[in-house]
Amino acid sequence: KAKARGQGLKLHFLELSKPFRQQVFDRINLFIQKRATADKDMQACVRYRIRSAINDVWRDVVVELDTEIEKLVLPAADDGWKDYQLSSCSPLWIRAWVLYHF
Repeated sequence: KAKARGQGLKLHFLELSKPFRQQVFDRINLFIQKRATADKDMQACVRYRIRSAINDVWRDVVVELDTEIEKLVLPAADDGWKDYQLSSCSPLWIRAWVLYHF
């Protein structure tokens, strides 16, 4: 019973900390964008494309960070996905390969 209560508290902590984590992630994103586009001689269209690319990648980064934080706080549950193999032609496999290697 105490273990279940501890799990409930951890879940509650994750839910309460989500807005704070989102705020921190947003500020990091803005910092990266400012640093990447800090050149005063950069053309506006290039600056827009760089910011757009950072935002596209940042969505995946936030998902990965949230997942890793949840893994740290909550113990791993055996959900049967360990034995699941993706096809090498699958879009999920390609995405996983890109995220792993880059």
